[in-house]
Amino acid sequence: MSNTTDTTEQAIHREGDEIRYTICQQNGCFTGCLLACHVSDGKLVAIDVGDPIHADMPREDVGETAVREGMIQHRPCVRGRMWRKTLYHPNRALHPMKNIGQKGSPVWEQISWEEALDTIAQKIVETRDTYGPYSISGGMFFLDFAAWAGFGHSTWGCASTAGHTLADAVVMGVDLPMPFGHSPTPPRGTEPPDLLNAKLIIAIGWNPAVSYTADNLVLALARERGIPIIVIDSRYTSSVQAYADQWIPIRPGTDIALLLALAHVLFTEDLLDHAFVDRFVEPEGFARWRSYVLGEADGIAKTPEWAETICAVPAETIRELARLYGAHHGYSDGNACFFKLHFAPARIVGGENVGRAGIYLQALTGNIGVPGGYYGGGECTVPFFMPVPMVNWQRAMPSSADPMSVPLYDARGWVDAVLLKDRLDSGEMTEEEYRHRIGCAEDWPLPDIHMAFNQVGTDIGTHDNQRMWEAYRKLDFVVKAVYHADRPEAAYADIVLPLADPFFEASGDAMGGGGFFYPGFMSVSAYGNYFILSQKVIEPPGEAKPLAWINAQIARRLGILDEYNPRLADVLDDPKAWDERYVELQREAYEEWRVYYAGWAEESGIEPAQAPSFDEFWACPIFRVPLKREPHYGFKEQIQEGMPFNTESGRIEFHSHFLADPDMADKEFIFPQTGAPSGICFGGSKPAVIPPQAEYTEAWDSPLGQMAQEYPLRLITPHSFFRQNTAQDNNLWIEDEARHALWISVADARERGIRDGDMVRIANPQGEGILPAYVTSRVGPGTICMVYGAWYRPGLSQEQTERMPDGVDLRGSANNFTSSRMYPWVKGNLHCASLAQVEKVNGGEY
Repeated sequence: MSNTTDTTEQAIHREGDEIRYTICQQNGCFTGCLLACHVSDGKLVAIDVGDPIHADMPREDVGETAVREGMIQHRPCVRGRMWRKTLYHPNRALHPMKNIGQKGSPVWEQISWEEALDTIAQKIVETRDTYGPYSISGGMFFLDFAAWAGFGHSTWGCASTAGHTLADAVVMGVDLPMPFGHSPTPPRGTEPPDLLNAKLIIAIGWNPAVSYTADNLVLALARERGIPIIVIDSRYTSSVQAYADQWIPIRPGTDIALLLALAHVLFTEDLLDHAFVDRFVEPEGFARWRSYVLGEADGIAKTPEWAETICAVPAETIRELARLYGAHHGYSDGNACFFKLHFAPARIVGGENVGRAGIYLQALTGNIGVPGGYYGGGECTVPFFMPVPMVNWQRAMPSSADPMSVPLYDARGWVDAVLLKDRLDSGEMTEEEYRHRIGCAEDWPLPDIHMAFNQVGTDIGTHDNQRMWEAYRKLDFVVKAVYHADRPEAAYADIVLPLADPFFEASGDAMGGGGFFYPGFMSVSAYGNYFILSQKVIEPPGEAKPLAWINAQIARRLGILDEYNPRLADVLDDPKAWDERYVELQREAYEEWRVYYAGWAEESGIEPAQAPSFDEFWACPIFRVPLKREPHYGFKEQIQEGMPFNTESGRIEFHSHFLADPDMADKEFIFPQTGAPSGICFGGSKPAVIPPQAEYTEAWDSPLGQMAQEYPLRLITPHSFFRQNTAQDNNLWIEDEARHALWISVADARERGIRDGDMVRIANPQGEGILPAYVTSRVGPGTICMVYGAWYRPGLSQEQTERMPDGVDLRGSANNFTSSRMYPWVKGNLHCASLAQVEKVNGGEY
């Protein structure tokens, strides 16, 4: 395999352009595509789709061997190629700004970096010393330097997978892999080529045509091979259109009823993989859940007819699906079913029941820990096939507790920690209730948050935006680092810092933490056989700076720079030397890795036997090797090699003694076999609300409950093909091309007198918005859809209401309508659905 740039590919480059390379590694896709960036006169003028050193690799007509070995090009989709317009948006943040007005109604004054950094450092010290080490929040993520500076409030839980996290922990005894989890759990996802070992693919709420796109080629090949693909989704998605042999529409938020009915058929028609169940499933919990499903425990048999009245899937469809599913036993006969219950079905109130039931079904059919199977949970990462270079930053051990371990709060809990603190202090709320509401275990320190420094992530990506803004107003001091000055969050900050884009304008700074997560060399979660070095492509505009530089500057002012970031300390005031040092460190890491790789390749029999030199690699910084192994699938060690599960019984547990014990309600969950802390406090079992096994519970926002009398439409908020979470919503190229509207069924539109394109008002207890209607048959009656990621635009509307004090949203920001109302496992869970009502406004015009 050559590392020489292909001359044919070179010939299409514009004459005089310099080609630099980076990676599109935005959260929400996780594919990791190489971006060939054309630079002319210091400006990014084009982003190419090519992978020059692998120009001979298949890109369209991909064969099975290429897919199984991972020797395919990962070319950027429209999102990757759109970055150029986002980078040069007229509203890029260019200078540090100070708000001399009010939060929510800012009046901005440009200040120097010196003033901004001095003020922030002063506020950190003042807040920490006055209110203690748990008084400063990093929002969704921890502050990279916090552990060296003597404070540590941060988050626990993962917004993407929280409903599955409880299921994974109590059923399988696993946590998310580091750094997103808190226990040393190995990745347990499935490499895409393993789907070709399946004999049946069932996907629930999975839309890889939009997100997790590495699976697309495999699904296309699976369909060509005749592997049946059944998609269960409340929308007719792009993936349904491209891959599905059958689409089963379902009422959103009712997946648990469908799963229970599938189990009922498996039980009553004896379609279980008994050999798997007898060996790997804890028998007491199995018997309890079987009794519940059959109606022996509560008098309600969870039949397909029972489920039809809830989920709107015909009983006969459920029964035939269960029979087809039950004919695929991966453990006993090698006839595996890849059963993918993706994140969205569990991102609801009661989502932990959905997550657990998905795992139970795969256990009943023997499709866990076998080729072509899947464990049914939410994890998607796989271990690296080969070693990856890592920069040695030579950081000292931090002086205080790791901010990811003490204390641990959920990704949204800091908002309630702020808003409910007065009630705690006045005695209106007990400490026990306060801890429960914010997800703080009884032996964790209580927070007293007075300052927020949001560096990474998006607040409008969280539920119930109005409560977020309320919490910001209440804080003493808020700092927000942004790429664009018109980000909605910026309006609620005291200081706004302009950020250099991590993919294009900074050296190896993709996660912002000085490269400490991804020090330039980035691999991806789907295939573990390649990595890309992210080069700096262009200079940032104005005074925008990399987040690593910002953190280092603050660390210097706090007196911790030599411990926190010693290898960049001496180049902090020289931008050219800063960039050169990054390349030096990358060269050092690569050359050390290169020596290690040679031994690994010889031992593994992998070609090429020698990696190219750093200078050769730098010319087009992608390195990959063929996957010469059986594709990775989770829990092979337990099923194939006899390792016990990290549960109390050492088996898959349908019944959780931890959740059944009310005395454990406010304690941290500990993994039984290893004794490792999970960093999770489920809370709320006083009185018991989270059932110890997967059950149907009618949530307060159920489409069949009382709330639906006033708000009869179930709102879903899926991801967009044109955005990565909220990134690029302001991209001018898609303003006219990507139609952002409220999806509504033909029947529901007719009932309300709504025509396609009419302006409609959507309202629920959380918020109000006005946007165009998209009348379509791609959603069923009772379902509306607002694609996630649009930016809240209160300034566009002069209309203010009690629910929307800053103005009714005219853009369609989905999380104005998703609730933060607490229930036991809301902690860490990002709600993606809600109930709402829709009406036409002003004759359809606004």
